[in-house]
Amino acid sequence: MGTRATFFIQDCPTCDRPLRVDVECLGKPVQCRYCRSVFTGCDPDSSPGGMDSPSALLRRMEELLATAPGMGQSLG
Repeated sequence: MGTRATFFIQDCPTCDRPLRVDVECLGKPVQCRYCRSVFTGCDPDSSPGGMDSPSALLRRMEELLATAPGMGQSLG
């Protein structure tokens, strides 16, 4: 049985298309598959502009993973 990636939906700030962004990409550069724009992966439920601290990003990643089906344990 394979591991399922956990993701959130983020709109590209350039072309406004919704993208699936893996939780591992929170706070990291992400490239839009449509317009190739590069932006920072940030969960829309986090602070505005995605300017979360690394500890806040880790807490949010743990929250997302805890609510994903079959992924009920924290990172650590």
